[in-house]
Amino acid sequence: MNPYNALERISWRFNQKKAFTPSRIDFEAYNALLEFFNEYQKRETMENLLFAKLYLHVYTKFLIHYNATPSDPIPQKELHEIIGRSFNRLFEDLHTAITTIDLEQQIKSGAKNIEQHKYSMDDIKYNMNLQMAKAIEQFKN
Repeated sequence: MNPYNALERISWRFNQKKAFTPSRIDFEAYNALLEFFNEYQKRETMENLLFAKLYLHVYTKFLIHYNATPSDPIPQKELHEIIGRSFNRLFEDLHTAITTIDLEQQIKSGAKNIEQHKYSMDDIKYNMNLQMAKAIEQFKN
């Protein structure tokens, strides 16, 4: 049974507005829909494999960081907040981190002249876009 016929059957059955005992055809329809959505989910994951890998890795790191279990909503909320940020915001976060680390390293090394703004936002964007493009090319299916 194809997904469209299955959905039609299940819709018809539920629109009868009375209690029913599922028939063999109802089970076939339900199983066809279940199979369709499982296959769809697998295909979506494969088409977004790089994203799925990074999601899984970062989620694992957040579980460890928060000493949480999968039933704890905080790691997922944190990860989804990051995913929801604009690309420019992520570049700004990266620029801030790089600048801060560079300044701290200069101070720790005892530099006599602290060089500020060593890494421009344009340089960071250019280099990161190159790195991302290379990674996508290297790891695409």
